[in-house]
Amino acid sequence: MEPTINERFVRLTSTVPFPEDITYGDDIAVEIKGRSYIFNCVKIEGKDNQDGTIDRVFILKSVSE
Repeated sequence: MEPTINERFVRLTSTVPFPEDITYGDDIAVEIKGRSYIFNCVKIEGKDNQDGTIDRVFILKSVSE
């Protein structure tokens, strides 16, 4: 017998290019299959490219968690 599914979740763990800066604490709308979700910027990191440049990484967390 199959168990009853209570809730379904999607965990987002990838990074994608983003065209502008995000400020710590900003809320960002993310659309998945036509549904909108709100994520909050909880951390900003810099990744050193060892060539005098850095990549900026904005860590977002769902506000529904």
